[in-house]
Amino acid sequence: MATCTKCGQPTSIFRKDIFSGICPQCSRGITPVNLGCSTLILIAIIVAVFSRVGRDDLDSQVSRLRSTVQELKEGIDLQTHEIKQLRAAIEMLQPDGDPKSE
Repeated sequence: MATCTKCGQPTSIFRKDIFSGICPQCSRGITPVNLGCSTLILIAIIVAVFSRVGRDDLDSQVSRLRSTVQELKEGIDLQTHEIKQLRAAIEMLQPDGDPKSE
């Protein structure tokens, strides 16, 4: 048997309130909160305004990351080109033209 969170009296788990855990005697006189549509819209506006606070910092960090990734890609392309040139030079220096024979 469960107990009421307000008065401590034993009560059935099926009779007490799911959210507050109080028995039917303690819940008399308590009116439930009802949020109207305009209240929900106001809450949504407040959340939208205050969720924008850190977005500018995030945008600048993402921009810096993109430029860094672009620089890394350019560096990789340059190194790949240099490796191909070195391979071609090594192949030209080998006597039989076979890169695997040493």
